[in-house]
Amino acid sequence: MDIGAILSIGSDNDLYYNGTVICEDYVQCILPDVARIVMILFTILYVIVHADRLVHILCRFCLKKKPYPTLYEVIPPSSTELDYPIVAIQLPMMNEVECGEAIIEAACNLDWPKSRLIIQVLDDSSDKRAISVINNCVDEWAKRGIQINVYRRPHRHGFKAGSLIYGMTFIRHVEYICIFDADFLPTKDFLSKAMPSIMHDPTCAFVQARWTYTNSNESFLTRMQTMILNFHFKCEQEGRYRASFFFNFNGTAAIWRTSAIEEAGGWHTDTVVEDLDLSLRAHLNGWNSVYLYDVECLNELPPTLSAYLSQQYRWVSGPMQVALKLIRRIYRTRDISLSKKLFCFWFLIRYYVNLCQVLSLIIMVPMSIWFPTTRICSLISMYTTLFTTATTALFTFNQFHYAIIYVMFVNGMALFNTCASISGLLNFSSARDWIVTPKFGFTTNNNSSTKKLDEKHFSTSERNETVIVLAEKKKIDQTYSYRSRIFKIIANIRIIKSICYWFKKRFQSFRLYKRNFLMSIYLYFITWLAFNNSNPTLGIFVFCNAIMYTVLAFGYIGRFT
Repeated sequence: MDIGAILSIGSDNDLYYNGTVICEDYVQCILPDVARIVMILFTILYVIVHADRLVHILCRFCLKKKPYPTLYEVIPPSSTELDYPIVAIQLPMMNEVECGEAIIEAACNLDWPKSRLIIQVLDDSSDKRAISVINNCVDEWAKRGIQINVYRRPHRHGFKAGSLIYGMTFIRHVEYICIFDADFLPTKDFLSKAMPSIMHDPTCAFVQARWTYTNSNESFLTRMQTMILNFHFKCEQEGRYRASFFFNFNGTAAIWRTSAIEEAGGWHTDTVVEDLDLSLRAHLNGWNSVYLYDVECLNELPPTLSAYLSQQYRWVSGPMQVALKLIRRIYRTRDISLSKKLFCFWFLIRYYVNLCQVLSLIIMVPMSIWFPTTRICSLISMYTTLFTTATTALFTFNQFHYAIIYVMFVNGMALFNTCASISGLLNFSSARDWIVTPKFGFTTNNNSSTKKLDEKHFSTSERNETVIVLAEKKKIDQTYSYRSRIFKIIANIRIIKSICYWFKKRFQSFRLYKRNFLMSIYLYFITWLAFNNSNPTLGIFVFCNAIMYTVLAFGYIGRFT
Protein backbone atom coordinates (compact mmCIF):
# COMPACT_ATOMS: atom_id res chain seq x y z
CA MET A 1 0.00 0.00 0.00
CA ASP A 2 1.45 3.39 -0.98
CA ILE A 3 1.72 6.49 1.18
CA GLY A 4 -1.09 8.31 -0.64
CA ALA A 5 -3.57 5.56 0.15
CA ILE A 6 -2.55 5.58 3.79
CA LEU A 7 -3.04 9.36 3.99
CA SER A 8 -6.45 9.10 2.32
CA ILE A 9 -7.56 6.51 4.90
CA GLY A 10 -6.40 8.74 7.72
CA SER A 11 -8.28 11.71 6.31
CA ASP A 12 -11.46 9.62 6.01
CA ASN A 13 -11.19 8.56 9.67
CA ASP A 14 -10.67 12.16 10.72
CA LEU A 15 -13.72 13.19 8.71
CA TYR A 16 -15.81 10.41 10.30
CA TYR A 17 -14.60 11.37 13.78
CA ASN A 18 -15.30 15.06 13.20
CA GLY A 19 -18.77 14.26 11.85
CA THR A 20 -19.57 12.17 14.92
CA VAL A 21 -18.45 14.94 17.22
CA ILE A 22 -20.49 17.52 15.32
CA CYS A 23 -23.57 15.24 15.45
CA GLU A 24 -23.19 14.69 19.19
CA ASP A 25 -22.75 18.41 19.78
CA TYR A 26 -25.85 19.09 17.68
CA VAL A 27 -27.90 16.56 19.66
CA GLN A 28 -26.67 17.99 22.96
CA CYS A 29 -27.65 21.47 21.82
CA ILE A 30 -31.09 20.67 20.43
CA LEU A 31 -32.23 18.04 22.95
CA PRO A 32 -32.77 20.50 25.86
CA ASP A 33 -34.81 22.76 23.55
CA VAL A 34 -36.98 19.84 22.43
CA ALA A 35 -37.45 18.75 26.04
CA ARG A 36 -38.40 22.31 27.03
CA ILE A 37 -41.03 22.54 24.26
CA VAL A 38 -42.48 19.15 25.14
CA MET A 39 -42.63 20.05 28.84
CA ILE A 40 -44.34 23.39 28.15
CA LEU A 41 -46.98 21.79 25.92
CA PHE A 42 -47.61 19.01 28.43
CA THR A 43 -47.85 21.48 31.31
CA ILE A 44 -50.46 23.54 29.43
CA LEU A 45 -52.47 20.39 28.67
CA TYR A 46 -52.09 19.22 32.28
CA VAL A 47 -53.37 22.53 33.70
CA ILE A 48 -56.33 22.56 31.27
CA VAL A 49 -57.33 19.00 32.25
CA HIS A 50 -57.15 19.79 35.98
CA ALA A 51 -58.99 23.08 35.53
CA ASP A 52 -62.14 20.97 35.07
CA ARG A 53 -62.45 20.64 38.84
CA LEU A 54 -62.11 24.37 39.41
CA VAL A 55 -64.85 25.05 36.85
CA HIS A 56 -67.18 22.68 38.70
CA ILE A 57 -66.38 24.35 42.02
CA LEU A 58 -67.17 27.78 40.54
CA CYS A 59 -70.48 26.50 39.12
CA ARG A 60 -71.33 24.93 42.47
CA PHE A 61 -70.73 28.06 44.57
CA CYS A 62 -71.41 30.92 42.13
CA LEU A 63 -74.64 29.77 40.48
CA LYS A 64 -77.97 29.96 42.27
CA LYS A 65 -79.58 26.82 43.63
CA LYS A 66 -82.71 25.77 41.76
CA PRO A 67 -85.95 25.35 43.77
CA TYR A 68 -87.76 22.02 44.07
CA PRO A 69 -91.56 21.61 44.06
CA THR A 70 -93.22 19.88 46.99
CA LEU A 71 -95.65 16.94 46.82
CA TYR A 72 -98.63 19.15 47.68
CA GLU A 73 -97.84 21.43 44.73
CA VAL A 74 -98.31 18.60 42.24
CA ILE A 75 -100.85 16.50 44.16
CA PRO A 76 -103.34 18.51 46.28
CA PRO A 77 -103.95 17.26 49.85
CA SER A 78 -107.59 16.52 48.99
CA SER A 79 -106.56 14.03 46.29
CA THR A 80 -107.39 10.34 46.51
CA GLU A 81 -105.09 7.39 45.91
CA LEU A 82 -106.17 7.24 42.27
CA ASP A 83 -104.69 10.71 41.71
CA TYR A 84 -101.22 9.37 42.51
CA PRO A 85 -99.27 8.01 39.51
CA ILE A 86 -98.29 4.36 39.46
CA VAL A 87 -94.62 3.90 40.35
CA ALA A 88 -92.68 0.70 39.74
CA ILE A 89 -89.67 -0.05 41.96
CA GLN A 90 -87.06 -2.14 40.17
CA LEU A 91 -84.51 -3.93 42.36
CA PRO A 92 -81.86 -5.61 40.16
CA MET A 93 -79.69 -8.02 42.14
CA MET A 94 -77.56 -11.14 41.91
CA ASN A 95 -76.62 -13.46 44.80
CA GLU A 96 -77.36 -10.74 47.36
CA VAL A 97 -77.58 -12.77 50.56
CA GLU A 98 -76.34 -9.94 52.79
CA CYS A 99 -78.31 -7.00 51.33
CA GLY A 100 -81.30 -8.53 49.52
CA GLU A 101 -83.74 -8.56 52.42
CA ALA A 102 -82.82 -5.03 53.55
CA ILE A 103 -83.50 -3.37 50.18
CA ILE A 104 -86.76 -5.29 49.70
CA GLU A 105 -87.94 -4.19 53.15
CA ALA A 106 -86.95 -0.57 52.43
CA ALA A 107 -88.81 -0.61 49.10
CA CYS A 108 -91.96 -2.09 50.63
CA ASN A 109 -91.96 0.57 53.37
CA LEU A 110 -91.82 3.53 50.98
CA ASP A 111 -94.41 6.18 51.78
CA TRP A 112 -96.64 5.89 48.70
CA PRO A 113 -100.15 4.50 48.22
CA LYS A 114 -99.73 0.72 48.11
CA SER A 115 -102.28 0.38 45.32
CA ARG A 116 -100.07 2.68 43.18
CA LEU A 117 -96.78 0.94 44.00
CA ILE A 118 -95.38 -2.08 42.13
CA ILE A 119 -92.14 -3.73 43.24
CA GLN A 120 -90.08 -5.88 40.90
CA VAL A 121 -87.25 -7.97 42.33
CA LEU A 122 -85.12 -8.65 39.24
CA ASP A 123 -83.06 -11.54 40.55
CA ASP A 124 -80.26 -13.10 38.48
CA SER A 125 -79.02 -15.20 41.38
CA SER A 126 -77.33 -18.55 40.80
CA ASP A 127 -76.76 -19.29 44.49
CA LYS A 128 -79.51 -21.47 46.00
CA ARG A 129 -79.21 -19.81 49.40
CA ALA A 130 -79.70 -16.35 47.89
CA ILE A 131 -82.69 -17.56 45.87
CA SER A 132 -84.28 -19.05 48.99
CA VAL A 133 -83.72 -15.87 51.03
CA ILE A 134 -85.21 -13.65 48.32
CA ASN A 135 -88.22 -15.94 47.77
CA ASN A 136 -89.06 -16.09 51.47
CA CYS A 137 -88.75 -12.33 51.84
CA VAL A 138 -90.94 -11.61 48.81
CA ASP A 139 -93.58 -14.11 49.94
CA GLU A 140 -93.70 -12.51 53.37
CA TRP A 141 -94.32 -9.02 51.96
CA ALA A 142 -96.83 -10.29 49.37
CA LYS A 143 -98.90 -11.74 52.23
CA ARG A 144 -99.05 -8.24 53.73
CA GLY A 145 -100.75 -6.91 50.61
CA ILE A 146 -97.72 -5.44 48.79
CA GLN A 147 -97.65 -5.78 44.98
CA ILE A 148 -94.29 -7.51 44.77
CA ASN A 149 -92.97 -10.26 42.52
CA VAL A 150 -89.67 -11.95 41.69
CA TYR A 151 -88.61 -12.06 38.05
CA ARG A 152 -85.82 -14.42 36.97
CA ARG A 153 -84.37 -14.74 33.49
CA PRO A 154 -83.11 -18.02 32.01
CA HIS A 155 -79.79 -16.30 31.19
CA ARG A 156 -77.67 -13.28 32.22
CA HIS A 157 -77.32 -11.70 28.78
CA GLY A 158 -76.86 -7.94 29.03
CA PHE A 159 -76.15 -8.08 32.78
CA LYS A 160 -77.98 -5.30 34.65
CA ALA A 161 -79.31 -3.62 31.49
CA GLY A 162 -80.71 -6.95 30.29
CA SER A 163 -82.41 -7.46 33.65
CA LEU A 164 -84.02 -4.00 33.48
CA ILE A 165 -85.21 -4.68 29.91
CA TYR A 166 -86.77 -7.94 31.05
CA GLY A 167 -88.53 -6.23 33.94
CA MET A 168 -89.95 -3.45 31.74
CA THR A 169 -91.85 -5.96 29.61
CA PHE A 170 -94.22 -6.51 32.57
CA ILE A 171 -94.85 -2.82 33.42
CA ARG A 172 -95.61 -1.11 30.12
CA HIS A 173 -98.54 0.76 31.71
CA VAL A 174 -96.37 2.33 34.42
CA GLU A 175 -95.46 6.01 34.00
CA TYR A 176 -92.47 6.15 36.37
CA ILE A 177 -89.76 3.66 37.28
CA CYS A 178 -87.62 3.95 40.39
CA ILE A 179 -84.35 1.96 40.48
CA PHE A 180 -82.33 0.86 43.52
CA ASP A 181 -79.29 -1.39 43.63
CA ALA A 182 -79.20 -4.06 46.33
CA ASP A 183 -76.74 -2.18 48.56
CA PHE A 184 -78.94 0.94 48.89
CA LEU A 185 -81.33 1.89 51.67
CA PRO A 186 -83.86 4.60 50.70
CA THR A 187 -85.77 6.36 53.45
CA LYS A 188 -89.56 6.10 53.70
CA ASP A 189 -90.08 9.59 52.30
CA PHE A 190 -87.87 9.04 49.23
CA LEU A 191 -90.75 9.00 46.73
CA SER A 192 -92.63 11.85 48.37
CA LYS A 193 -89.48 14.01 48.06
CA ALA A 194 -88.30 12.90 44.63
CA MET A 195 -91.53 12.42 42.66
CA PRO A 196 -92.70 16.08 42.67
CA SER A 197 -89.74 17.24 40.56
CA ILE A 198 -90.31 14.76 37.75
CA MET A 199 -94.10 15.18 37.87
CA HIS A 200 -93.84 18.98 37.78
CA ASP A 201 -91.67 19.13 34.64
CA PRO A 202 -92.99 17.11 31.66
CA THR A 203 -89.59 17.47 29.91
CA CYS A 204 -87.75 15.83 32.82
CA ALA A 205 -86.40 12.37 31.91
CA PHE A 206 -85.10 11.41 35.36
CA VAL A 207 -84.35 12.71 38.83
CA GLN A 208 -81.17 11.65 40.62
CA ALA A 209 -80.73 11.59 44.41
CA ARG A 210 -77.46 12.11 46.30
CA TRP A 211 -75.60 9.13 47.73
CA THR A 212 -74.56 8.86 51.37
CA TYR A 213 -72.65 6.01 52.98
CA THR A 214 -73.13 3.56 55.82
CA ASN A 215 -69.45 2.63 56.25
CA SER A 216 -67.58 5.82 55.35
CA ASN A 217 -65.36 5.65 58.46
CA GLU A 218 -64.65 1.92 58.39
CA SER A 219 -61.14 2.10 56.92
CA PHE A 220 -58.67 4.24 55.01
CA LEU A 221 -60.06 2.87 51.73
CA THR A 222 -63.67 3.82 52.51
CA ARG A 223 -62.54 7.29 53.66
CA MET A 224 -60.84 7.87 50.32
CA GLN A 225 -63.94 6.68 48.46
CA THR A 226 -66.09 9.01 50.53
CA MET A 227 -63.93 11.99 49.54
CA ILE A 228 -64.04 11.05 45.86
CA LEU A 229 -67.80 10.45 45.77
CA ASN A 230 -68.65 13.47 47.92
CA PHE A 231 -66.90 15.71 45.40
CA HIS A 232 -68.86 14.04 42.61
CA PHE A 233 -72.27 14.28 44.30
CA LYS A 234 -71.85 17.51 46.26
CA CYS A 235 -69.95 19.49 43.63
CA GLU A 236 -69.86 18.00 40.13
CA GLN A 237 -73.47 16.83 39.83
CA GLU A 238 -74.91 19.88 41.60
CA GLY A 239 -72.67 22.28 39.64
CA ARG A 240 -73.67 20.77 36.29
CA TYR A 241 -77.34 20.89 37.23
CA ARG A 242 -77.11 24.56 38.25
CA ALA A 243 -75.34 25.36 34.97
CA SER A 244 -78.00 23.39 33.00
CA PHE A 245 -75.32 21.10 31.55
CA PHE A 246 -75.48 17.35 31.13
CA PHE A 247 -75.09 15.23 34.24
CA ASN A 248 -75.34 11.47 34.20
CA PHE A 249 -77.71 9.05 35.86
CA ASN A 250 -75.70 7.19 38.50
CA GLY A 251 -77.36 3.81 38.00
CA THR A 252 -79.41 3.78 41.20
CA ALA A 253 -81.37 5.97 43.63
CA ALA A 254 -83.23 7.66 40.77
CA ILE A 255 -86.64 7.84 39.13
CA TRP A 256 -87.07 7.59 35.35
CA ARG A 257 -89.99 8.58 33.14
CA THR A 258 -90.94 5.51 31.11
CA SER A 259 -91.64 7.54 27.96
CA ALA A 260 -88.13 9.06 28.12
CA ILE A 261 -86.56 5.59 28.31
CA GLU A 262 -88.56 4.40 25.31
CA GLU A 263 -87.93 7.54 23.25
CA ALA A 264 -84.17 7.31 23.90
CA GLY A 265 -84.16 3.75 22.56
CA GLY A 266 -84.45 1.84 25.83
CA TRP A 267 -81.69 0.16 27.78
CA HIS A 268 -78.74 -0.97 25.66
CA THR A 269 -76.51 -3.93 26.53
CA ASP A 270 -73.42 -3.02 24.45
CA THR A 271 -71.68 -1.13 27.28
CA VAL A 272 -71.08 -1.84 30.97
CA VAL A 273 -72.35 1.61 31.97
CA GLU A 274 -75.95 1.44 30.85
CA ASP A 275 -76.76 4.36 33.17
CA LEU A 276 -74.44 6.85 31.41
CA ASP A 277 -75.41 5.49 27.99
CA LEU A 278 -79.17 5.96 28.50
CA SER A 279 -78.95 9.33 30.25
CA LEU A 280 -76.71 10.75 27.50
CA ARG A 281 -79.01 9.48 24.73
CA ALA A 282 -81.99 11.05 26.51
CA HIS A 283 -80.07 14.33 26.83
CA LEU A 284 -79.23 14.30 23.10
CA ASN A 285 -82.97 13.88 22.40
CA GLY A 286 -83.69 17.13 24.24
CA TRP A 287 -84.81 15.72 27.61
CA ASN A 288 -83.90 17.53 30.83
CA SER A 289 -82.99 16.03 34.20
CA VAL A 290 -83.08 17.14 37.85
CA TYR A 291 -80.47 16.57 40.52
CA LEU A 292 -81.90 16.37 44.04
CA TYR A 293 -79.11 17.47 46.36
CA ASP A 294 -81.37 17.41 49.42
CA VAL A 295 -82.68 13.89 48.81
CA GLU A 296 -80.22 11.37 50.23
CA CYS A 297 -79.96 7.61 49.88
CA LEU A 298 -77.67 5.40 51.96
CA ASN A 299 -75.44 2.80 50.35
CA GLU A 300 -72.47 0.60 51.16
CA LEU A 301 -68.98 1.44 49.90
CA PRO A 302 -66.80 -1.49 48.76
CA PRO A 303 -64.72 -2.26 51.87
CA THR A 304 -62.07 -4.43 50.18
CA LEU A 305 -59.51 -3.36 47.59
CA SER A 306 -60.48 -6.11 45.12
CA ALA A 307 -64.16 -5.07 45.26
CA TYR A 308 -63.24 -1.41 44.82
CA LEU A 309 -60.96 -2.11 41.84
CA SER A 310 -63.60 -4.21 40.07
CA GLN A 311 -66.08 -1.36 40.51
CA GLN A 312 -63.59 1.26 39.31
CA TYR A 313 -62.65 -0.79 36.27
CA ARG A 314 -66.26 -0.76 35.11
CA TRP A 315 -66.77 2.92 35.96
CA VAL A 316 -63.67 4.00 33.99
CA SER A 317 -63.71 1.65 31.00
CA GLY A 318 -67.46 2.11 30.41
CA PRO A 319 -67.35 5.84 29.51
CA MET A 320 -64.73 5.06 26.85
CA GLN A 321 -67.19 2.61 25.28
CA VAL A 322 -69.91 5.26 25.36
CA ALA A 323 -67.53 7.81 23.81
CA LEU A 324 -66.86 5.51 20.83
CA LYS A 325 -70.57 4.79 20.52
CA LEU A 326 -72.07 8.29 20.79
CA ILE A 327 -69.33 10.75 19.76
CA ARG A 328 -70.72 11.10 16.22
CA ARG A 329 -74.27 11.39 17.48
CA ILE A 330 -73.25 14.27 19.77
CA TYR A 331 -71.79 16.08 16.75
CA ARG A 332 -74.86 15.51 14.55
CA THR A 333 -77.68 16.19 17.02
CA ARG A 334 -79.62 19.43 16.70
CA ASP A 335 -81.65 19.13 19.89
CA ILE A 336 -78.99 20.72 22.12
CA SER A 337 -76.90 23.90 21.86
CA LEU A 338 -73.25 24.08 20.78
CA SER A 339 -72.07 24.77 24.35
CA LYS A 340 -73.86 21.65 25.60
CA LYS A 341 -72.32 19.63 22.75
CA LEU A 342 -68.84 20.78 23.73
CA PHE A 343 -69.53 19.88 27.35
CA CYS A 344 -70.69 16.39 26.35
CA PHE A 345 -67.48 15.93 24.35
CA TRP A 346 -65.43 17.01 27.34
CA PHE A 347 -67.47 14.86 29.72
CA LEU A 348 -66.54 11.73 27.79
CA ILE A 349 -62.84 12.45 27.21
CA ARG A 350 -62.02 13.94 30.62
CA TYR A 351 -61.02 10.50 31.93
CA TYR A 352 -57.69 11.04 30.15
CA VAL A 353 -56.65 13.01 33.23
CA ASN A 354 -55.44 9.64 34.58
CA LEU A 355 -53.17 9.23 31.56
CA CYS A 356 -51.77 12.72 32.14
CA GLN A 357 -50.98 11.87 35.76
CA VAL A 358 -49.19 8.65 34.77
CA LEU A 359 -47.18 10.40 32.02
CA SER A 360 -46.26 13.11 34.48
CA LEU A 361 -44.70 10.54 36.84
CA ILE A 362 -43.13 8.30 34.18
CA ILE A 363 -41.77 10.83 31.66
CA MET A 364 -42.06 14.45 32.77
CA VAL A 365 -40.54 14.08 36.23
CA PRO A 366 -37.37 12.36 34.90
CA MET A 367 -37.07 14.96 32.13
CA SER A 368 -37.18 17.75 34.70
CA ILE A 369 -34.35 16.00 36.60
CA TRP A 370 -32.11 15.49 33.56
CA PHE A 371 -32.82 18.93 32.07
CA PRO A 372 -32.78 21.51 34.90
CA THR A 373 -34.23 24.22 32.65
CA THR A 374 -37.56 22.35 32.59
CA ARG A 375 -37.92 22.07 36.37
CA ILE A 376 -40.35 24.97 36.54
CA CYS A 377 -42.80 23.03 34.32
CA SER A 378 -42.58 19.99 36.55
CA LEU A 379 -43.17 22.10 39.65
CA ILE A 380 -46.22 23.73 38.02
CA SER A 381 -47.65 20.27 37.24
CA MET A 382 -46.92 19.05 40.77
CA TYR A 383 -48.53 22.03 42.52
CA THR A 384 -51.48 21.94 40.11
CA THR A 385 -52.09 18.33 41.10
CA LEU A 386 -51.77 19.13 44.79
CA PHE A 387 -54.08 22.14 44.64
CA THR A 388 -56.86 20.81 42.41
CA THR A 389 -56.97 17.41 44.09
CA ALA A 390 -56.87 18.86 47.60
CA THR A 391 -59.85 21.08 46.79
CA THR A 392 -61.83 17.86 46.41
CA ALA A 393 -61.42 17.33 50.16
CA LEU A 394 -63.36 20.55 50.85
CA PHE A 395 -66.59 18.65 50.29
CA THR A 396 -65.71 16.15 53.03
CA PHE A 397 -64.60 18.81 55.47
CA ASN A 398 -64.56 16.59 58.55
CA GLN A 399 -61.81 14.56 56.86
CA PHE A 400 -59.86 17.46 55.36
CA HIS A 401 -56.77 16.38 57.33
CA TYR A 402 -56.54 13.46 54.88
CA ALA A 403 -56.17 15.84 51.91
CA ILE A 404 -52.48 15.21 51.18
CA ILE A 405 -52.88 11.43 51.57
CA TYR A 406 -55.91 11.68 49.30
CA VAL A 407 -53.75 13.32 46.61
CA MET A 408 -51.35 10.38 46.76
CA PHE A 409 -54.24 7.88 46.64
CA VAL A 410 -55.64 9.50 43.48
CA ASN A 411 -52.18 9.43 41.88
CA GLY A 412 -51.78 5.82 42.98
CA MET A 413 -55.05 4.85 41.27
CA ALA A 414 -54.09 6.70 38.07
CA LEU A 415 -52.19 3.76 36.56
CA PHE A 416 -55.06 1.32 37.15
CA ASN A 417 -57.60 3.81 35.76
CA THR A 418 -55.41 4.47 32.72
CA CYS A 419 -55.30 0.75 31.93
CA ALA A 420 -59.08 0.59 32.37
CA SER A 421 -59.53 3.58 30.01
CA ILE A 422 -57.37 1.96 27.33
CA SER A 423 -59.26 -1.31 27.78
CA GLY A 424 -62.58 0.46 27.21
CA LEU A 425 -61.23 2.47 24.28
CA LEU A 426 -59.95 -0.66 22.52
CA ASN A 427 -62.99 -2.65 23.67
CA PHE A 428 -61.02 -5.49 25.24
CA SER A 429 -62.95 -8.50 26.53
CA SER A 430 -62.21 -7.44 30.13
CA ALA A 431 -64.08 -4.18 29.48
CA ARG A 432 -67.14 -6.05 28.18
CA ASP A 433 -67.49 -8.32 31.20
CA TRP A 434 -69.70 -7.19 34.08
CA ILE A 435 -68.23 -8.19 37.44
CA VAL A 436 -70.75 -7.72 40.25
CA THR A 437 -69.27 -5.67 43.09
CA PRO A 438 -69.23 -7.92 46.19
CA LYS A 439 -71.53 -6.81 49.02
CA PHE A 440 -70.76 -7.36 52.69
CA GLY A 441 -73.95 -6.18 54.35
CA PHE A 442 -74.75 -2.88 56.02
CA THR A 443 -72.46 -1.97 58.90
CA THR A 444 -72.38 0.88 61.37
CA ASN A 445 -69.44 2.85 62.68
CA ASN A 446 -70.57 2.79 66.28
CA ASN A 447 -70.02 -0.76 67.51
CA SER A 448 -68.22 0.43 70.65
CA SER A 449 -71.01 2.82 71.54
CA THR A 450 -73.53 0.00 71.08
CA LYS A 451 -71.60 -2.16 73.52
CA LYS A 452 -71.53 0.65 76.06
CA LEU A 453 -75.27 1.12 75.65
CA ASP A 454 -75.84 -2.59 76.28
CA GLU A 455 -73.69 -2.39 79.42
CA LYS A 456 -75.61 0.64 80.62
CA HIS A 457 -78.97 -1.17 80.37
CA PHE A 458 -77.66 -4.33 82.00
CA SER A 459 -80.04 -5.10 84.90
CA THR A 460 -78.89 -5.45 88.52
CA SER A 461 -80.19 -9.01 88.85
CA GLU A 462 -78.34 -10.09 85.70
CA ARG A 463 -75.21 -8.45 87.02
CA ASN A 464 -75.54 -10.32 90.35
CA GLU A 465 -76.06 -13.61 88.55
CA THR A 466 -72.92 -12.96 86.52
CA VAL A 467 -70.92 -12.23 89.66
CA ILE A 468 -72.11 -15.53 91.25
CA VAL A 469 -71.19 -17.50 88.14
CA LEU A 470 -67.73 -15.92 88.06
CA ALA A 471 -67.20 -16.72 91.77
CA GLU A 472 -68.17 -20.36 91.20
CA LYS A 473 -65.79 -20.52 88.26
CA LYS A 474 -63.02 -19.16 90.44
CA LYS A 475 -63.70 -21.87 93.07
CA ILE A 476 -63.57 -24.59 90.48
CA ASP A 477 -60.27 -23.22 89.17
CA GLN A 478 -58.80 -23.24 92.67
CA THR A 479 -60.09 -26.78 93.47
CA TYR A 480 -59.20 -28.32 90.15
CA SER A 481 -56.12 -26.30 89.27
CA TYR A 482 -54.43 -29.16 87.43
CA ARG A 483 -57.46 -29.81 85.22
CA SER A 484 -57.99 -26.11 84.56
CA ARG A 485 -54.39 -25.70 83.44
CA ILE A 486 -54.86 -28.49 80.92
CA PHE A 487 -58.01 -26.79 79.63
CA LYS A 488 -56.12 -23.49 79.35
CA ILE A 489 -53.34 -25.16 77.37
CA ILE A 490 -55.93 -26.70 75.02
CA ALA A 491 -57.64 -23.31 74.66
CA ASN A 492 -54.30 -21.66 73.84
CA ILE A 493 -53.58 -24.31 71.24
CA ARG A 494 -56.97 -23.61 69.66
CA ILE A 495 -56.23 -19.87 69.60
CA ILE A 496 -52.85 -20.50 67.95
CA LYS A 497 -54.54 -22.76 65.39
CA SER A 498 -57.12 -20.08 64.58
CA ILE A 499 -54.36 -17.49 64.17
CA CYS A 500 -52.42 -19.82 61.87
CA TYR A 501 -55.60 -20.46 59.89
CA TRP A 502 -56.13 -16.70 59.51
CA PHE A 503 -52.58 -16.22 58.20
CA LYS A 504 -52.97 -19.18 55.86
CA LYS A 505 -56.23 -17.78 54.50
CA ARG A 506 -54.69 -14.32 54.18
CA PHE A 507 -51.71 -15.58 52.19
CA GLN A 508 -53.91 -17.81 50.04
CA SER A 509 -55.99 -14.77 49.07
CA PHE A 510 -52.85 -12.62 48.70
CA ARG A 511 -52.54 -10.95 45.34
CA LEU A 512 -49.67 -8.84 44.09
CA TYR A 513 -50.78 -6.08 41.72
CA LYS A 514 -47.79 -6.27 39.38
CA ARG A 515 -48.30 -2.98 37.54
CA ASN A 516 -48.38 -1.03 40.79
CA PHE A 517 -45.36 -2.97 42.08
CA LEU A 518 -43.27 -2.17 38.98
CA MET A 519 -44.42 1.43 39.11
CA SER A 520 -43.36 1.71 42.76
CA ILE A 521 -39.85 0.39 41.95
CA TYR A 522 -39.53 2.90 39.11
CA LEU A 523 -40.65 5.77 41.36
CA TYR A 524 -38.15 4.78 44.06
CA PHE A 525 -35.44 5.02 41.39
CA ILE A 526 -36.70 8.44 40.28
CA THR A 527 -36.70 9.53 43.94
CA TRP A 528 -33.02 8.59 44.19
CA LEU A 529 -32.25 10.55 41.01
CA ALA A 530 -34.12 13.61 42.31
CA PHE A 531 -32.20 13.71 45.59
CA ASN A 532 -28.89 13.08 43.80
CA ASN A 533 -29.59 16.04 41.52
CA SER A 534 -30.41 18.38 44.44
CA ASN A 535 -34.15 18.47 43.82
CA PRO A 536 -35.61 17.55 47.26
CA THR A 537 -39.09 18.99 46.63
CA LEU A 538 -39.67 16.77 43.63
CA GLY A 539 -37.96 13.88 45.39
CA ILE A 540 -40.31 14.02 48.38
CA PHE A 541 -43.37 14.22 46.10
CA VAL A 542 -42.27 11.21 44.04
CA PHE A 543 -41.30 9.26 47.18
CA CYS A 544 -44.78 9.72 48.68
CA ASN A 545 -46.33 8.46 45.44
CA ALA A 546 -43.96 5.47 45.48
CA ILE A 547 -45.14 4.54 48.98
CA MET A 548 -48.79 4.70 47.88
CA TYR A 549 -48.08 2.51 44.84
CA THR A 550 -46.33 0.01 47.14
CA VAL A 551 -49.35 -0.11 49.47
CA LEU A 552 -51.71 -0.63 46.53
CA ALA A 553 -49.38 -3.24 45.00
CA PHE A 554 -49.58 -5.49 48.06
CA GLY A 555 -53.26 -4.77 48.71
CA TYR A 556 -52.77 -3.72 52.33
CA ILE A 557 -55.63 -1.27 52.29
CA GLY A 558 -59.27 -1.69 53.26
CA ARG A 559 -60.84 -4.78 54.81
CA PHE A 560 -59.14 -8.16 54.50
CA THR A 561 -61.20 -11.21 53.53
